Amino acid sequence: MTELILPSHVDIDVAHDIKAAGMTAAGEGLTLIADQVATLSCAALQTIIAVNRHLAASDKVLTLEEPSPPFVAAFEGLGFVEEFNKMKVES
Repeated sequence: MTELILPSHVDIDVAHDIKAAGMTAAGEGLTLIADQVATLSCAALQTIIAVNRHLAASDKVLTLEEPSPPFVAAFEGLGFVEEFNKMKVES
């Protein structure tokens, strides 16, 4: 499983890293360690959703490890709760 530790501000630059990690994820998939995230841009959120769909099509899993309250709130505030619920969440 590939792991990526997300910084406090997840923006378009970090979205590129998420995409790259998702496209080359080894083994069972990708784990995003999201406990330090304070802000999540729309572009990054959309990239996470796209990577989750890409991995699911290959029978791999996107795991969110300890997503911070602001991380979760970004999905809720933009109406993507259903997409968030499609991801594996580990607390």
